[in-house]
Amino acid sequence: LNKEESLNFERDYDLNKVLVNVAVQTVLLDNSEPWLLLSDGTPLLIFSEDGKTALWTTSINRAWNNAASKPLYAPLIRMIFKQLAAKKESHSVYNLTVGEILKTKAAPGMDLEHLRITNPLGAEVRAQVSGGQVRTDPLELPGLYVLKDSLHSNSRELFSVNCDKKNRESDLTAIAAKELKSTLEQTQWSSLDPGPEFAAELAQTLRGKEMSRLLLLLGALLLLAELLVTARKK
Repeated sequence: LNKEESLNFERDYDLNKVLVNVAVQTVLLDNSEPWLLLSDGTPLLIFSEDGKTALWTTSINRAWNNAASKPLYAPLIRMIFKQLAAKKESHSVYNLTVGEILKTKAAPGMDLEHLRITNPLGAEVRAQVSGGQVRTDPLELPGLYVLKDSLHSNSRELFSVNCDKKNRESDLTAIAAKELKSTLEQTQWSSLDPGPEFAAELAQTLRGKEMSRLLLLLGALLLLAELLVTARKK
């Protein structure tokens, strides 16, 4: 994440309210960047040097930490995805969008005469190979493509072609609660609607129903009953 985003994140959210009980010890590779650290210096969020991988060293389990219940969690996840999806000149082959052309060098050891590229459906994509450089026609399907040497099964590379959100190829409509329920029928989950009561409903979902008022009412009724019994005895 760039410096401006980091400063805004630290300014807008109280990181001290995130309590981490369990985190996995990690060994940092050269040039990997810890972006969030615990108070004892243990990395909590790490980005690889090329910016294609992010490691969250704990879990979203509330027994491990309370991050998922804090206001900073959703913006943090958006920022992570923004970083991972950012185009970088040195890694443009891994950040193609629909309609773009793949231009890359074949990996050392690949047999150039037997190079094949397959699309997400398994169909072969037409490509030209010249001087160790591979060039395809425009790639029309989103998903994972495979560049491989048909003579050596272990010699292959994967790259992705993503939908171009500017052309509205992705359906950003939120999934309906009814459809989600039928898809996750074996899973316990709750659906919350946005609005002024969202925070209260979220707290109730995470902690259960508030019992203090009910207990106070029950205590008052018991006290009244005791007064009535005492008055009758007198």
